[in-house]
Amino acid sequence: MGAGNLLKLLSTVYVLGSCSPPVQFLAVNSSPTAPIVYKQEKEAFKDLRKLVAEAEVEEAWCYVPEETSWHDIGLEVAVGNGRATVDYDLQKIGKLAAEHETLDFYHLHPQPMMMNLIAPYVRDPSLSRRYSKQRIKEIFTADAAVPSPDDLGSAIYLACTYQQPNRQQQFRFFIASHYGITNYTPQPELLTDFCRLFGGANLLTLATAFGKNILEELHPEVVERKIKRAVAGGFPTSLSPDLMITIEFIPYDRRGSVNR
Repeated sequence: MGAGNLLKLLSTVYVLGSCSPPVQFLAVNSSPTAPIVYKQEKEAFKDLRKLVAEAEVEEAWCYVPEETSWHDIGLEVAVGNGRATVDYDLQKIGKLAAEHETLDFYHLHPQPMMMNLIAPYVRDPSLSRRYSKQRIKEIFTADAAVPSPDDLGSAIYLACTYQQPNRQQQFRFFIASHYGITNYTPQPELLTDFCRLFGGANLLTLATAFGKNILEELHPEVVERKIKRAVAGGFPTSLSPDLMITIEFIPYDRRGSVNR
């Protein structure tokens, strides 16, 4: 090959390489105009695990399976009692719900935030007479897999507001935490009466109170045992027997993809 042809070939390779799309990663963004990330679910879990280990605050996304697109729906962060929670961008969710039949909602329970939560217990021995500092850390780390009352309330609110008018739609809700992914999806066929009776201005408040009642049945040490057994065995486990909202934990090593 002549020198001129070689230079042309190298130039072509350079131009083609420079046109390849940049590698995209899920990230914690404070901007409501965060870019859409196009990534297969299996690959996105790697980003979620990294963010769980490093992020100081929660973040949320809506995943559209038919497009393999991740839309940042975290609007703002509220910090209180050592916990930084994220609010949902309802305008963006409404638009996505109008355009797509299947939406998966993901948010983080990051480990640094959980460690901030246990700080008072670690500093004050009177608050942790039964447990060592290490045990407190272990229990809280496992408890990060459990949705909060606000998480459950938001899931019910979104299901009643956007899913109930169109029963063909499928919404599912997930938490990424230290040990794996938690599915806490309301069952729309069992929510019909709740949505009809309590829909309105107080829907979110009542849904959150309902979620709190569900979580009162869960004991942190029982949850910890279930999660550690699931991680060791590589199998999913149910965290709550409630029929209206499925709460199921799946270890990362089991999740090649989300089974439908």
